[in-house]
Amino acid sequence: MTRINAKTMRWFFTFVTIVACAIGCGFSILAADDESEATAEDSSAGLAEEYAKNYLIAASTISPDKKFGVIYPKEDSTEEKDYLVRLEPFSVLGALDTPEPYHENQSHGGISAKWSEDTAAALVTLDGKWGPRDVLLLELRDGKLKPTTSLLSKVAELLRPNLRKYSKDKPLIYIEGGFLFTACEVSFRDTKSVNISAEATTNPKFPDTSTWDGEAEVIWNIREAKFTSKKVSGGMRKKGEEAPDE
Repeated sequence: MTRINAKTMRWFFTFVTIVACAIGCGFSILAADDESEATAEDSSAGLAEEYAKNYLIAASTISPDKKFGVIYPKEDSTEEKDYLVRLEPFSVLGALDTPEPYHENQSHGGISAKWSEDTAAALVTLDGKWGPRDVLLLELRDGKLKPTTSLLSKVAELLRPNLRKYSKDKPLIYIEGGFLFTACEVSFRDTKSVNISAEATTNPKFPDTSTWDGEAEVIWNIREAKFTSKKVSGGMRKKGEEAPDE
């Protein structure tokens, strides 16, 4: 049997230790990078001077390739719109078409985005007190922003007939538009379509009042600009019952 001398053994264990440390450090760096991206703060770094003084880049909206993102007004700014921008080189592609844009320190507000794999479209969610205030589909073609589609408004159109069916002659708390959304999950099925799962109610707070609750599971075709699958349901909640997810 071949004997391994002490010097060879020491060299072998030293080599194993070095490799293990290198691998460990590599994983630590990758983890640190992931954590850094997840905890990135909104800032004006990289914006053109005339925008940097009034706007912040929403870190949660930056595309995976770091080329695009949404900017919103600072709290002390008189600006009122959010914009989709190209970050490198910087240019403004267009305003987000929504009645209540996000701004810094907005009460119960928030903003985030999901991007398609080809970075040709983004789903931007604007949060509110009870749920999303708007969910926008942004499309880029030839480097330009196409007209914004409010997917939340499209889903609302599907739910209104159900609300009218169940709430006729019943006293409901008045909400502008008839109801509000308590949830709306959106995701890209592929580069051509979007999955949407939404929940809505006429009453998110008071269990002793007649309440309508509705749900929608739909698919939106981006190129055809229409729903290719629609499943809508709803009904009256009994007095005293809490909302389904509460």
